[in-house]
Amino acid sequence: MLANWIWRLGCEEHSLRKKILCAKYGMNCIDVRWQWHNLKQDLAFVKAIHMMFEKDTSTASCLKEGIQIVIGRGDRASFWEDIQWDAIPLRVAFPQIYALSNKKVGKVCEFGKWKGVNWEWDVPLRRHLFDWENEQLNCLITALDNVKLRNWIPDTISWSFSPNGAFSVSSFRKCVEGTPVVNHCNSMLVWNGFCPPKVEVFVWNLMKGRTLVKDVMRRFGMDVSLNPSCTFCNQYYETIDHVFLQCNWSWNLWKVCMSWWDVPCYINNSLNEWTEGWLGLCLSVSSKRWWCILFSAIV
Repeated sequence: MLANWIWRLGCEEHSLRKKILCAKYGMNCIDVRWQWHNLKQDLAFVKAIHMMFEKDTSTASCLKEGIQIVIGRGDRASFWEDIQWDAIPLRVAFPQIYALSNKKVGKVCEFGKWKGVNWEWDVPLRRHLFDWENEQLNCLITALDNVKLRNWIPDTISWSFSPNGAFSVSSFRKCVEGTPVVNHCNSMLVWNGFCPPKVEVFVWNLMKGRTLVKDVMRRFGMDVSLNPSCTFCNQYYETIDHVFLQCNWSWNLWKVCMSWWDVPCYINNSLNEWTEGWLGLCLSVSSKRWWCILFSAIV
């Protein structure tokens, strides 16, 4: 029932029900993602919705994956949060540009203007960029080229688990029953601010199974038939689990680094299992930072 309420409040922009709830609980009436800024979170209704998104459950996973922003004229969607590059918000994917931006909060329509029938992006920055920063800006522009604004329709939300994009309780139930619980320790391990942004993005893509080893390239339709074996050992088929964990070359590196901390290690079947248990191997809270850095440095 609560999931249905979340969906209806995101769709019913001008309904009396939504206006009453927004006035009572201090919610942003046009926030389709339920971003939690300046809300009265001590109230039961807001707490219930907040917990649905924050808990490590299949329910939260389905809600986050199922509710998708469909950008129209850009009047509801957040520029830095709702536009994503490789499933990562722009704020996280391009941290240097975000840090230099004069506008860190704003809707999509506030970051550009129409010139005739064409939309031109304009991300205001507080200073000129250095040469090494221009690379990240060019990547941002490339990501924005895939976002097409349509000034005749408002931003809406779509339910990705339904063919017609409309939310239904039955599709939500099927999603919850068939979705494994998401372990957010992996997110904590990556997005901690201890490593350079490029390293964090690489490790995140690795955990998502997107790193271009030969197995992934084959699934993408690339020709790797000449030599599908591991580049390092040339003995086993090159998969992400093998290259970054099971190969003798990489496993010896893991063992050497963990011996510095006197931590015993036992090989796992998959890299996902290994990362889920990594933070649990940390001996103290004070060393957690270096433990996260060590993981990123090894991979």
